[in-house]
Amino acid sequence: MPEYYQKLKDLLIGIEPLGTEKGNFQRTSVKYTNTVGYANQDGNLLIEESMLIKPAYRCYLLLNIQELEHKKLYGYLQDGNAEYIPYLGKNEYQASWIDKEGENSFRQYEFERINRTSAGKEFAGSFRKSFIVKHNLNEPVEEEYNPFELKPGPETFMYFERIPTSFDNILSQYKIEPVAYSNLLTAEGITLPGLFYLRDLDKYVQLL
Repeated sequence: MPEYYQKLKDLLIGIEPLGTEKGNFQRTSVKYTNTVGYANQDGNLLIEESMLIKPAYRCYLLLNIQELEHKKLYGYLQDGNAEYIPYLGKNEYQASWIDKEGENSFRQYEFERINRTSAGKEFAGSFRKSFIVKHNLNEPVEEEYNPFELKPGPETFMYFERIPTSFDNILSQYKIEPVAYSNLLTAEGITLPGLFYLRDLDKYVQLL
């Protein structure tokens, strides 16, 4: 396996999309023609790409600066450094961790590891959909159900997606799992692995 994977595979990370419309980024499509001769022996190659408009994410990392690699990563993030230019999908779409004011968006949070949620808070970022989500369930439910409280207003949403959450070394492929992203408020007693409470934001985050 690559060196970076061996060193960072156990790093706990949570991801929160920013500036979405109910969990979705705006999209556009671009059509172009590849007229390079060696790529078009049977005629011009017509390509249409779908891309996101201004995608932005907040990434939560749990770092132990007593570990050498974590300490190095902490310093890089704090100073805005990188070994290679980060990009989103293609080399020409470079990523940046500079905020709208031109400052490094690096931030540290006060947190505590918890076992279950309290009522009336939001999740900061996506969480693994390891249960069936139900809205407004006040009556007792079976163990596999963990209810959310529906927040009043037309802007509530629940977005679902299947994303890579780990890597299978034997099959040499990603493990794909369903995740959810929502602004619904938590109900009492939702249990998730890797659950943390961020005191600064008064929100929960799941780190996988």
